[in-house]
Amino acid sequence: MKLVECTLSVLYSARMRATIPGHWLALMIRRWLRLLRPLLTFSAFQDFRVVNGMANNKQDDDAGQNKARKRSYGDFFAWPHNRQLEEWAIVDLLKESLEKANAGFFHGVIARGQGNDPPDCEAVLQDGGKLGIEVTELVDTEAIMAHMNGNTQHTAQWDEDKLITAVNKRLQIKDASKNIKGGPYETYILLIHTDEPQLSYDYVNPIIEGYKFSVAGLIDRAFLLMSYDEKYQSCPYIELTLSAF
Repeated sequence: MKLVECTLSVLYSARMRATIPGHWLALMIRRWLRLLRPLLTFSAFQDFRVVNGMANNKQDDDAGQNKARKRSYGDFFAWPHNRQLEEWAIVDLLKESLEKANAGFFHGVIARGQGNDPPDCEAVLQDGGKLGIEVTELVDTEAIMAHMNGNTQHTAQWDEDKLITAVNKRLQIKDASKNIKGGPYETYILLIHTDEPQLSYDYVNPIIEGYKFSVAGLIDRAFLLMSYDEKYQSCPYIELTLSAF
């Protein structure tokens, strides 16, 4: 058990020092957890969280255990037991992909923790300003339910209308958020992540490119982040075009 705890801590610390790429951290820890899940006790993972300064919340842990046990669809970004680490890792993967494209604009990402959201994370802009980052998922819930019920061959189908409607829904829900905490934020962004099998960068980009999504004013920028793609050697992203209504 000590080996498991030490490995998790070393991998997490290495990423915090930016000595290993974010997508490799995600892949390595995910593989460790799946291989050693029978040995990885709940208390051991709690200890890992405390060592790394993460909140210890029973409700969050129970939800994470349930998610890890039942979900097997579109779960590239899922981190068992720890929603805060999951959100931090997703933002960090966007940061890495932006920097690879010479488009980075923030650093110093931290998870705000349950009860301190929205937003889920915050970071520092290049000019020193404060960045708020809200994280949300794009996934077909019917496909999740099918997999949980044993139909592991089911894959959601996404046409243009379904994709645009789903992205608009995530934007509208998060753009209407009240009681934003921890500000004021110079910039507020929404990060939508997806591991839907059909929603690769090459499929999504022609649909999303040039489409204008309407927002009320809270969200300044929005990104759609897709799971790791061997073709691009990263988690590709698309910045959504926003217009105020």
